[in-house]
Amino acid sequence: MKQIFILFVQVTALCILASSDLWAAADEEGPMAKVSHDLAVLYHEYESYQVQGGSDGFTPSNPLLQVSAGLVIVDAVAFGDVQALKTNLEALGMRGAVAFGRIVSGYLPIAAIEGAAVLASLQFARPAYATTSVGLVTSQGDQAMRADVARATFGVDGTGVTVGVLSDSFNCLGGGAADVASDDPSPVTVLQELPNCGTGTDEGRAMLQLVHDVAPGASLTFATAFTGQAGFASNILSLNAAGARVIVDDVIFFAEPMFQDGIIAQAADTVNVAGVSYFSAAFNNARHSYQSPFRAGPFFTDGALPSAVGAPHFGGGIAHNFDPGTGVNVFQRITVPQGSRSIPISFQWDSPFASVCPNCPGSLNDLDIYVFNDPPTTVLAGSTVNNIGGDAVEVVGLPTVLGSGFTTFNIMITKFAGPDPQLIKYVVVDNALASRSTTSTARAAPFTAIPMAPEPRQLAHPFIALRPNSVFRLRSWNCSLRPALPRFSSTQGVNAW
Repeated sequence: MKQIFILFVQVTALCILASSDLWAAADEEGPMAKVSHDLAVLYHEYESYQVQGGSDGFTPSNPLLQVSAGLVIVDAVAFGDVQALKTNLEALGMRGAVAFGRIVSGYLPIAAIEGAAVLASLQFARPAYATTSVGLVTSQGDQAMRADVARATFGVDGTGVTVGVLSDSFNCLGGGAADVASDDPSPVTVLQELPNCGTGTDEGRAMLQLVHDVAPGASLTFATAFTGQAGFASNILSLNAAGARVIVDDVIFFAEPMFQDGIIAQAADTVNVAGVSYFSAAFNNARHSYQSPFRAGPFFTDGALPSAVGAPHFGGGIAHNFDPGTGVNVFQRITVPQGSRSIPISFQWDSPFASVCPNCPGSLNDLDIYVFNDPPTTVLAGSTVNNIGGDAVEVVGLPTVLGSGFTTFNIMITKFAGPDPQLIKYVVVDNALASRSTTSTARAAPFTAIPMAPEPRQLAHPFIALRPNSVFRLRSWNCSLRPALPRFSSTQGVNAW
């Protein structure tokens, strides 16, 4: 089974060779076949770390992974009974396991990945890749939105309304008590803090400070959204049960469906029907994306293009033609800022996801995405999950290039098996330059206030989602497309301090 590959360029030849050995160690057709390749590589890295004594803190080569104290946050999709999978994963040591729909999320011991891979109750598992939409300091939201004028004119300040916030953490960095003591924000009911606080940046407290500035009379609640998709969805319902009538999040899960309601969108739908106003910043990345009908280009044989050391093997298939005219171009050049971290790409297409409901059959086709150098001669990174029967998503991290300038890569998309999709789309979850299409998800589409520029040609702040996606609605497996219509916009990148 083809699995996900994420290559991160290393700073030394030794690290590159070690990574290459680990790619080979993860058997794509063997006992690790049900877990994504990045989990398999993580398992072997941790195994090597323990063999070497494990004296220093373990740091995986993949910076997108949420790892802390020998645990990794995963989203596991059940084959059959989700409660049976939850019980089996807890028996392997999973902490904080939450089941929602068909997904079990939680902190799985890295050493237990191999045991999880052979569970009969598991269909597939992947890391719970997520990030927050952290803004830049450019303005003060209260005055920019003229909320101060509204409070004075209408005599309202949020009194009687509870606002719930979902983000990474509230007080993992400390200082929360001092902030509350100084009324910045007012007292906060924390339903769930980020366990272990391993990756917490207290973005949730910053959001609550902004809410308090705009509506100083509102009651405030917080729950983490960084415990996997099932944990996120469950905490949406928990905030509603705690009395929240307005809920806002700033969290992006890279494997969350763009063309279909996933379990997080379903939870948001549920509370919206109950009268909650739900606001999401999911995939608000301006125009850093590409969306197009799939155009079948030339066929490439298996191994037709070479791969760099440690990069995934080029599996071939029918390449997407990026040229919308009469020409043929199987590559798309993208320019990204250099830096010390990997920039993720979420690539999806309009096939159903197996993870969104208990009886969903999953994708009928298998597409892959590759990252080449410039000019395009060699595969540097890629994601090649076997999507058939699973989810129509590939997540790849662009190679890290140190520096302060820009680097150009080339994207290639291939259909490995199955029928052609109608639409394909990828979102660069950073400030890369792609083809300027929408970056919102299905969760952000039906009813939430997505920040949106009035005209498509206006320049967009990186934390704005432009123009709606078509959302792939599945009702008894009769597929149709409907537009997602944002209702209004708000300010971006405000200063919380």
